[in-house]
Amino acid sequence: MNAIIELEQLGYTFTVEGESIRYRLAGAITDPVLARALLAKLQAQKAEALEWLQIRQLPKRIPLNDLYLYSSVLTADVVRKHYRLE
Repeated sequence: MNAIIELEQLGYTFTVEGESIRYRLAGAITDPVLARALLAKLQAQKAEALEWLQIRQLPKRIPLNDLYLYSSVLTADVVRKHYRLE
């Protein structure tokens, strides 16, 4: 998700709380016009951004015995799109 990556480069950090995306700016904003545009893009694509942030927080490898721990995030569609099953 390019908008999140660009905002992080501007000094923003992101966390996910349930179905909400929280962001915080560390320091002074360097380009407010760009930041506003990226935040608007993020808001317009909230579902995709939320999924992307949730997946990014997951470990790279998940043992099959532990899959149930991630059942709220790892839907069948997400697994097909982002994971290779071995």
